[in-house]
Amino acid sequence: MASFFLTEFQKDIEENMDKLTVSDDIPAELLTYIYAANLGAIMYWSQQMPTPADWAQMDKLFKAVLPVKINL
Repeated sequence: MASFFLTEFQKDIEENMDKLTVSDDIPAELLTYIYAANLGAIMYWSQQMPTPADWAQMDKLFKAVLPVKINL
């Protein structure tokens, strides 16, 4: 499951690189792992809380920790 998720995430990032502003110091192919690690950490953290965060709260946290800007 994790492999499928990572592959789909990688495809999505590659298809939308033109919408991302990223530091030249961060290789584009590393973004997949950064996104997945951040998302996994937030979901794990939420599960450990007495009252898990809702999806809107987790989305807000996810966007706050991203190392790139998404230009929509």
